[in-house]
Amino acid sequence: MEQGKQIERKVYQYCLSHQMFVQGDHVLVALSGGGDSVCLLHLLLSLRDTLGIRISAAHIHHGLRESADRDEAFAKQLCETYGISFYARRVDVKETAEKEKMGIEEAARDLRYEQLWDIAKEAGAHKLAVAHHMDDQAETVLFSLCRGSGIRGMAGMHPVSGQLVRPMLCLERAEIETYLSERGLSFVTDETNEDLAYTRNRIRRQILPMLCEEVNAGTVSHLARFSETMAQMGEYLSHEIEEAKANCFLEAGDLPGTRMVLSIPALLSYPVFLQREILHLCITETAGQRKDISTVHTESVLGLCHGISGKEVNLPYQVRVRRDYDRLCFYQGDAPDGKLLEETEPFIPLLNEKGRKVLEKGEELELFFGGRRFLCSLMEPPRGEELAKIIPRKRYTKWLDYDKIDRSAGLRMAEQKDWLYFDGSRKKTAKDCFKDEKLSSELRKSRIVLAVEDHILCFLPGRMDQSVMVTESTKQILQIRLSHEKEEPDKEG
Repeated sequence: MEQGKQIERKVYQYCLSHQMFVQGDHVLVALSGGGDSVCLLHLLLSLRDTLGIRISAAHIHHGLRESADRDEAFAKQLCETYGISFYARRVDVKETAEKEKMGIEEAARDLRYEQLWDIAKEAGAHKLAVAHHMDDQAETVLFSLCRGSGIRGMAGMHPVSGQLVRPMLCLERAEIETYLSERGLSFVTDETNEDLAYTRNRIRRQILPMLCEEVNAGTVSHLARFSETMAQMGEYLSHEIEEAKANCFLEAGDLPGTRMVLSIPALLSYPVFLQREILHLCITETAGQRKDISTVHTESVLGLCHGISGKEVNLPYQVRVRRDYDRLCFYQGDAPDGKLLEETEPFIPLLNEKGRKVLEKGEELELFFGGRRFLCSLMEPPRGEELAKIIPRKRYTKWLDYDKIDRSAGLRMAEQKDWLYFDGSRKKTAKDCFKDEKLSSELRKSRIVLAVEDHILCFLPGRMDQSVMVTESTKQILQIRLSHEKEEPDKEG
């Protein structure tokens, strides 16, 4: 069998094994006009009847080279020859790179995919096919390794990522060159591929050839196989990591901007490998993306676990991680979702001057204070149930005996000298409560209370004063619920 047929058969089996296409799929091919994309287009055209797919192509003009007009014209002519639909878009990479303070490579990639997905939507395409191959995979793995990526980075590119497919990941560059030559396929050459100013070009032109010549001729295929192993390992570990993270997870912190809090003792109970993976997951979830989060950042957070309370590290995307006693607190920006809730005056009375008209039964009063949202409502004690068994024992939901609350009660920030009844007639100061909870000075400044002068009725979140607790004789219940913009589970405490 000729090599071209063998290569087509190899790609066909690869598509089947990864379930890339289903009968009737409309596939949009990213066609730069270079050898790789021309090979991809021809391969899919050769297999389209067998695969049961329909094909069109799209070209993105980056405006970076004088020869870019030639490339677009070539791609258009090629599609006319094959009788398939052709789409073209132009973008200004330099302008975007300067505006967004990005590198040329990164800006070109982002704009290219943005336009390709837009074309796919316009064309009604089910899949977007790109021409990445095994050598590209090897480059990606080496690049990720050098940048300090973990298992996910080592997994490289996936054959299928949602609607994005890579049918040629099973082919080495040499096989692509053979196919182009045997089929007599013409293509254009991007001169920037030879420019060693670009990191990936140096890996492609210098490092990989040196490894193949001086270390092992099978370096490319070995790196590709390694990436597949890492991808499989990553899938297995994802479940383990999520489960371990859940076991370390504590309630959301009390400062605006807190994304999550982990128990340091629980974290350190796991093997070091899982500790790192849990922390990497927490950092990326706080940042909202994985890009630029590397091993060095994970290690800096892990170092906090073996340091002293009050220390913190600053990470990309305005992420801060702080150690507070035996907890790791993850913050981003100044408040949840990067913005503060609308503030009002520093003291918010719940009862008006007449005493009982701010809240009516069945109504819900919404208050914003200290970057937090509070929902207050008035209700009758549930009938037919033993009240002691249904009173919320939660930090974020409080039931108070409404008739025992002084009309001047209101929300404000806690002060060290404030106090509450905690055991009969015994008093405890806010300062002592903070010590009991091992709160840092930063967290102490942000603790909100419902208080009458210096008498705390309850911390929000936190403990309650015994004098306003709901009992069997309670006639009216004031419920105060601290609500996050992103709702968090209300945990016992």
